Formats: sequence, structure tokens, C-alpha cells
Amino acid sequence: MWNQIHRAIHGIEINWFRRMGPIFRFFRTHHLKHHVHAGLNYGTVFPWTDYVFFTDRERKVARACQREVLPQVQILGRAGLPKSDE
Repeated sequence: MWNQIHRAIHGIEINWFRRMGPIFRFFRTHHLKHHVHAGLNYGTVFPWTDYVFFTDRERKVARACQREVLPQVQILGRAGLPKSDE
């Protein structure tokens, strides 16, 4: 099964999986991100495993943004202005 899905994703073989329309496009988009960021998106057949094991590309990006934004919010306060020392 993995071979058929992987081969369809890379365009090597036109098989039952390639003809699944939106499902195929989701799996293909998810897997091809793995070739851009080799340490992420391993779940070719079971993409949800990337979420469970923290290897999902979008989850990594969201966590990185959270780490960058939260300290700024704490420094600036909610209105985006520097906190007063009072």
C-alpha cells in the first residue's frame, strides 16, 4: 500500500490512489513538504502520525511563531505599548 501511494504521489504510477481526487491532492501536498523539509512530514500513508509525533510542518511553524510572538506580547503588553513600571 505504501509503495502504491508513494509512487502515485511522485507521478511514477497512475493507480487507484491517483484517481481519488481531493484525498490524493491532500496526501500529495502533505508528503511533498517532506522533500522541502526532510525532518518533517514523514506520514505518507498516515499523515496524522506527523501531528502525533510533532513532525507536521504546519504544527512546527505554528509553535515557532508562538515562541516568537508570546515574549513580545509580554514585553509590550496587550495594547502593543511598552508596559509601565508602575
